[in-house]
Amino acid sequence: SLLIVAAAFYAPTWTHGYAYEDESWIPLLATWPEIGLPGRGLSIASHALIGLHPGADHLVNVALHLGSGALVAGLASVIAGPAAAVGAAGVFLLHPLNSAAVNYLTARTDLLMTFWILLAAWLGVQRPTWWRYALLIGALGCAAASKEIGAMGALLVALTISRYGRWPTSSEMHGSPSFAAVLSVAAIALGAGLGYLYPLFVNWMSAPAHVGGAAVSWGEYLILQNGQLWHLLALVAPSPLWLTGFSIDHDTLALSPAMLMLALLSTLLCGCALVAAWRAHPLVAWSLAWVALTLGPRFVVRTSEFLTEPQMYLPMIGISVLAGAGLAWLWARTGSTNVSDVQISPYARA
Repeated sequence: SLLIVAAAFYAPTWTHGYAYEDESWIPLLATWPEIGLPGRGLSIASHALIGLHPGADHLVNVALHLGSGALVAGLASVIAGPAAAVGAAGVFLLHPLNSAAVNYLTARTDLLMTFWILLAAWLGVQRPTWWRYALLIGALGCAAASKEIGAMGALLVALTISRYGRWPTSSEMHGSPSFAAVLSVAAIALGAGLGYLYPLFVNWMSAPAHVGGAAVSWGEYLILQNGQLWHLLALVAPSPLWLTGFSIDHDTLALSPAMLMLALLSTLLCGCALVAAWRAHPLVAWSLAWVALTLGPRFVVRTSEFLTEPQMYLPMIGISVLAGAGLAWLWARTGSTNVSDVQISPYARA
């Protein structure tokens, strides 16, 4: 039912045309393979196959969002219980902060990358078999081919398996030639992927401001990026902006010194909470670690732009699962359902 509600919510995008940078980028991407961006071949191909048909392009975005919502429910049901899965899927599918990524066609990179990472994470918490790991590795490859930051998917999946899944045992790997072959291919693909992405990373790190590099010093960049992060995280909580609409234009340089200081303190508190919760509250730790890993590269690679709503799409998974678990806990506390039906254990040590 949540998928139907979300589909109805985004159905009007069928009539939308190109907006903002869509007008300049989508016609250009439709000429693929004459033009391409390194690390985003899969996303570019998805636009090129559709051509200059904005309605169909918007429907692809909606379909990816619905698919990701279903995967959020599947992942949350394993790590937080069925009741939490409903809440997590509802938050992810309907939260206004995700609407920018769904409505903005050039945010296809974030939608496609997130879908593949979610698929890999969901496969990772299932019983390990050679064919599941083959699909998992393929999904991670597709994530990296959708957007450069998709390479972080391997760390996100490793985090999820370590907390809620099970790594294949040595006997399982040695007893199955298929398992060994899959892992060998994965190792080769990982090496090739890192070799391919390293020059891109170096180029980003050394790019001057007029071609996309940062125009501010390292210290100023980190402070402003952190302030922008908390400016966007503030939109997660219900506010009048949910009714008036968000803006994709942000003047990060206009953030007040008080806001920047508060943002630094908030980040420090979250870091302390992550360490404190690692053993006692695994779901809290997993959610904070997911958000940290997805946003970490934004602080390492300086660009001329600061964080935007579409770039919060992948971090919203950790926020949605934690929110879903909290809603399930509150629902159980009201007596509306049997507490045994809600898996509270992720909040406390089993």
